[in-house]
Amino acid sequence: MSNYISENNSIGIKWQGNTYYDKVPDIVNNYMEKINNIAGTNYKPFNYYGSKTAKKAIVAMGSVCETIKEVIDNLDEELGLVEVHLYRPFSTKHLLNV
Repeated sequence: MSNYISENNSIGIKWQGNTYYDKVPDIVNNYMEKINNIAGTNYKPFNYYGSKTAKKAIVAMGSVCETIKEVIDNLDEELGLVEVHLYRPFSTKHLLNV
């Protein structure tokens, strides 16, 4: 961040971004893949569960996801769940890959 003075002489803060912070989702995803190979799991920053033709989806994180999976399995509707494993920094790229 850097301070600046605008045209009307008010002081503000401008976000310049952090290139290291922006790289974190890809770094975390790479480590998730390594752990998946060792443990036989399939964790990603975002995992999808449910119907491939779902018209409705729930986005959730934490322990509630197991309950949502049971609801999806027991309802006769085409529903999906996007399970969030990496909340910050949020990665639109990884979200759109589910």
